[in-house]
Amino acid sequence: MVLSDVSVQPCILYGNSGTGKSSIMAEIAIKIEKWFAKPSSVSVVIRFLGTTPQSSDVRRPLISIIQQICIIYNIKLSYLIHDSMTIQNLKRILEHILGQIPENEQLILLFDSIDQLQVEYYDCSKWLPMNYPKNIKCIISTIPVIEDKNIDYKILEGLKSLFGDTSMIEVTEFDEHVAQQVFHSWLERDQRCLTPLQMEWLQPKFLPNSDYGEPQPTPLFLSLLYEITRSWHSFDDEPDPSFLQKKSTRGAIKYLYSKWSQKHGEILFERAMAYLRQAGGLSETELEDMLSADSEVLQSIFIHYLPPLSIFRLPSTLWIRIRNDMQKYLVEKTVDNVSVIYFYHRSFLERGSFGGNEAKEVELIRRAYYAGTIGHFQNLHDQPFEIKSLKLIEKNHGNTSLCVDRRLAKQSPYMTNVKGKGPIYNMRRINQLCMNLDNICCEPWFLYDYDFISSYLHCYKINELRASEWFYPELRFLLTQYEACSFVLDTYPKNFAFELSSRLLPLTEILPELIYKLFQQCLNHCNLLMLEDEARSFQACMSRYTVGIVYAIGLDLDSSNLFVLLSEKLLSFHLSEYYLAGKVNEYQLPPNIFTSIKYSNFYVCLYSSQSLLVLKCAQTQQCMLQLTMDELLYIDFIHMGTLLTCSGSSKSIDIWNCSKKVMMGQHAYNESILQCCTLKIDDGVLIKVILKTGLIQYLRININEHDENNRICFIPIATLQEKPRNESILFNHETDVFYSEGQSCIYLYHFERFANDCFEKLENLPPLNRIVYRHHCISEETTYNAALIWLTEESLVIFHSCGDHFIISGKYDEVCRTPSKSGSDFICCLNRNTSNISIFEWKCEKRIHRYRLLAHIQVDEHISDCVCNIDDESGITVYCTLENGELRKYYATIMAYLLEYSNTHLIDPMVQEQICHLQIHDEFVVTLDETKR
Repeated sequence: MVLSDVSVQPCILYGNSGTGKSSIMAEIAIKIEKWFAKPSSVSVVIRFLGTTPQSSDVRRPLISIIQQICIIYNIKLSYLIHDSMTIQNLKRILEHILGQIPENEQLILLFDSIDQLQVEYYDCSKWLPMNYPKNIKCIISTIPVIEDKNIDYKILEGLKSLFGDTSMIEVTEFDEHVAQQVFHSWLERDQRCLTPLQMEWLQPKFLPNSDYGEPQPTPLFLSLLYEITRSWHSFDDEPDPSFLQKKSTRGAIKYLYSKWSQKHGEILFERAMAYLRQAGGLSETELEDMLSADSEVLQSIFIHYLPPLSIFRLPSTLWIRIRNDMQKYLVEKTVDNVSVIYFYHRSFLERGSFGGNEAKEVELIRRAYYAGTIGHFQNLHDQPFEIKSLKLIEKNHGNTSLCVDRRLAKQSPYMTNVKGKGPIYNMRRINQLCMNLDNICCEPWFLYDYDFISSYLHCYKINELRASEWFYPELRFLLTQYEACSFVLDTYPKNFAFELSSRLLPLTEILPELIYKLFQQCLNHCNLLMLEDEARSFQACMSRYTVGIVYAIGLDLDSSNLFVLLSEKLLSFHLSEYYLAGKVNEYQLPPNIFTSIKYSNFYVCLYSSQSLLVLKCAQTQQCMLQLTMDELLYIDFIHMGTLLTCSGSSKSIDIWNCSKKVMMGQHAYNESILQCCTLKIDDGVLIKVILKTGLIQYLRININEHDENNRICFIPIATLQEKPRNESILFNHETDVFYSEGQSCIYLYHFERFANDCFEKLENLPPLNRIVYRHHCISEETTYNAALIWLTEESLVIFHSCGDHFIISGKYDEVCRTPSKSGSDFICCLNRNTSNISIFEWKCEKRIHRYRLLAHIQVDEHISDCVCNIDDESGITVYCTLENGELRKYYATIMAYLLEYSNTHLIDPMVQEQICHLQIHDEFVVTLDETKR
């Protein structure tokens, strides 16, 4: 493949973890020049992806690859490459420069461990060129399947679907004979030998097995075994029982960690490993500083003596001994221009290997080390040392607290102005604070720090700041302010002080302490404010994302995904990300095929009248199920991964298992089907089928009950020979509602009762229109509490299962979907003519109905569709698609929690002086006070 003189797709090297893929890739990089007749014409570019947190984001490796290729071949770019570029732009640039490489030059691209990239980049088509000139070859390595958050990502299957017949080479584990050969070769190399008895202890570990689902023996497993035997003596004739139980790489690592913990001290060793893992690699100075700042580490060491109080820190020799024992499993690399130590293989990163009980304390110290004393972070430099050793307490005459100097390194500022070079940003400090923001162990108080945020904005976009803010309401409020300013700050980061202080000014009397301090910091950096009337309203729009013409939009709370269906692709926005554009997956689709969308429990179905396609959230472009049929009438997910379909041509109701792509059940009719609908109930699913003859049949299925052929059983409930009105809608588990457009009455058909042909007529209702919505109500009284909602020309009507109805005045075109995790019922109403959205909360208690208007959003563009999400933590969030091709995110309750604060702050009189005139000169603004003319 490498020596071929034709254009080929990338070669795929795959195998399970620890089988030696990275070693093979490194060996290729070393020896590949010798394979060519003219070695000087060969250049190799290799990236070990995911070995640091920064290289997990494929943008940075792509940028460095582009820069390296440009240097090798002296290619000049007419534009500047920077971190804020999109993946699509970087891919196009890489494809462009690959086409400029001279034909007499050979370039080999090696991408190792794409499985260690962020999940959205498992789909290589997003960032990797698909085809290459004949003088450029690409090799990538990966694990076939990787699990993350209980989801299996089938990376290899995705690569096969992308590259078709490309070369795929599997790297397998050793068989027994090869494993023994490798192990004996290491013994010979080091001039060692083991006794026959000791070899008997090892013999079972050379046999193929799959302990913990890990096929063994792998090269990494053998290496760990060999390391363990280094501590054996020729006179050892009794095996360690715990060693005999270890049959996997994971088990061997835990065994080694246990031995090293005993040797070096459990607290010291486990904390050292935890700091390395949490930081993604540390310099030796940083690691020794953090261990010295950790009082529990020092308390475990200083039991019999104390060091000088002026140099009260971890003796360097203790870490050197650990590093020497682990030298085979640690590597040095450069991150943010700092030489750091990190684990050489991902297997050493598993949390279970460290015990993991002190994760919060470790993360607190790591963040405080880089952030300083902002917020409630402890001052690590001045913290006293608490003596726990009784022997030392006695030596110090009962004194248990000492003022000590731990000699920790001072952090450089976030930004330093260098003469002739401009601002230089401390990327090491910034990137370390941006790590693990989804870790809820402690509040990231540095996000309230002006110096950090202003420096961050010069290096990244605000939507890349992914914080786990749900447990911190003050931070949630502040992040909404950052997001609201992102339109300006992403382009003009120097405007941060002006934008934020202008938004916070009307709230100074109720701002919490940390946010008020940030406000004061902004005033110190910008004395200009945008003053409006006292009732200044906040712009509700927080995020914008250009998508194009939208066919359908849906919000799946099970997977926390917002789905947007376009003509040629499906966009999936991860709502666990705080910002709308923070994390987006794209799924390429055949053009203009699918027009509608259904979703449930991580599955999404795209469909039209002729075909359907089922995908699983966050998977690569792998089709779970694809069907083509004539006149598709209805589909619905009736269980996780179980899809009900009904088409007019098939004369049947079909149940499909999407993951296995097999039919689980079918209920056939002699006549053609006109309509079908479903309703989920406690013990299964209720199905209503209307035939073209007018006959209506009600069925029930229990997804967990099957017949002798393991197929789902359909249980008939009732049959109605003739419907009393043209339209109908299932109301609850026992009632169907019939109505006609423009009429003021409905007919209730209770199909679960014995008198199946009896109807209950309800009159004197507001006239019904053609579309009636069913709403499942939240009620403590009964599971089957429901309501019907329809629109009249001047109002919205809600008919409750209690038999009463009430009216909400207003002109609306549509009732939008409003999934909610809150304990109330909500209705989101859309008026397209006036481009506004109204959200109501309502309750029915003992047949008394009450409602209130919670939010009203006015949009400045015509709305195509919208969905609304309401929960107790983030309040009301509305997602709109607009006719101009934008997707917008609106908050309707960003101020709600702040009302409980009543802090009184001294307001700087300067911010109350109105400026009558200003002039802009370069980076300075000259103002004129009217009273000082």
